[in-house]
Amino acid sequence: MNLEDYWRVLRRRWLSILLCLGVGVGFAFGTTLLVPKTYSADASGFVVSQATESTGVASVADTYAKSRAKSYVEVAKNRTVADAVIKDLKLKTTPQALVGRISASVPLDTVTLQITAQAPSPTEARDLANAWIRALAAQVQELESGQLLPDADKSVPGTAVVALVPGETAVLPSSPSSPNLKLNLMLGALIGLAFGIGWALIRNSFDKRIRSAEVIEQTYDVSVIGTLPIDDGLRGSDERLIITSTVRSDNPHLRLAESLRELRTNIQFLHIDNPPRVIVFTSPVPADGKSTVVANLALTIAESGKRVILVDADLRRPSMAKTFGLPSSSGLTDVLVGNARISDVLQRSARHQNLFLLPSGTVPPNPSELLGSRAMSHLLAQFREDYDIVVLDGAPLAVTDSASLSRHTDGALVVVNARRTQAKQLARSLATLELLRIRVLGIVLNQTPSDRRAEHYSTYGPQTRA
Repeated sequence: MNLEDYWRVLRRRWLSILLCLGVGVGFAFGTTLLVPKTYSADASGFVVSQATESTGVASVADTYAKSRAKSYVEVAKNRTVADAVIKDLKLKTTPQALVGRISASVPLDTVTLQITAQAPSPTEARDLANAWIRALAAQVQELESGQLLPDADKSVPGTAVVALVPGETAVLPSSPSSPNLKLNLMLGALIGLAFGIGWALIRNSFDKRIRSAEVIEQTYDVSVIGTLPIDDGLRGSDERLIITSTVRSDNPHLRLAESLRELRTNIQFLHIDNPPRVIVFTSPVPADGKSTVVANLALTIAESGKRVILVDADLRRPSMAKTFGLPSSSGLTDVLVGNARISDVLQRSARHQNLFLLPSGTVPPNPSELLGSRAMSHLLAQFREDYDIVVLDGAPLAVTDSASLSRHTDGALVVVNARRTQAKQLARSLATLELLRIRVLGIVLNQTPSDRRAEHYSTYGPQTRA
């Protein structure tokens, strides 16, 4: 996959990604509200030298104070200090629990010791930090008393060389230090976004549906001769026929109508010297939109001035008579078995005078044998003489009906649904047609995602006047 492929996947799965992003932000927000608030307060003290006998001794003592300041970080977590704080503030807790709420640090090359205290309320945090620095100063005074002065000729028993002097007292914190709402929301958004993108890529790796004409032509040795966009006007409607005769911008089916005219032209140019005139339309599986494509394409061809006969050869699930609002009590099967003449069952469409419809007729128990019979071959030969083009709506290739019928035609056009058809289903269908030596004229990719640029271009034509 290249960058364009990744972008196509993300654009296709944008709703799932947005949902994961929202879930991540919502979870972070909810967690922030549920987690108890913690307030932090800082108090500091200075480790100072008490040696003043000479400049040299003071300099050495100052260096010694810096080194001692680092060791006081560990002293600050001493249980003795915690016990003193508990007595000072009259707390009901254990030294171990109290030490866990304290952190100590010394900035580099300084004698400043900083104490950070955490508590569930601002007042407790402030009081704890101030009490801790006072208790630590007393502990340091006790530890340092009676030590020898470095490089000095004598010792000073009972006098501390260095001392911790409380400095800046803690102030009342105005907002909790944790949980951090902004940080949590950012992390929730990042995690949700990452999960959404990962989920989109995983779903795409398992999604084996045919998505584009490029995938078909790169994978199979067959050409895509038409791509038909999704028509929102046909969704959830029993109506299958669209307005194909106008290019006015107020036509709600304009983009699909333009694509059908392009498909009509491509069929005419499949073979310039000997264009196919008897074509069966089939699909890998049911519900690929084949019958809707066939009905509207036949009407589009008729509008170009050609005499077209549309034969409903899907004997298992016939639909053409209902689509055009015509009776279907008798039709193709009755003609094939000799129970009716063509003139008795052939009907002209009210949509266009050049379009004739032969319904399926009585549903037979053996549709495959009937469509592959010699009578069917003779009937199609007669239609070839009487009409400019013969369009047959065949059954899906999940059954053998269309395969039997295709032997009497100039070839088959396979309708593939970009939202439903699996790659393995198309591969199996093409393999079946190849095994039976049936000519595949091409692929019609149905219900492709909308292209806004094409939609904008399709409106570049005659406009309605106010």
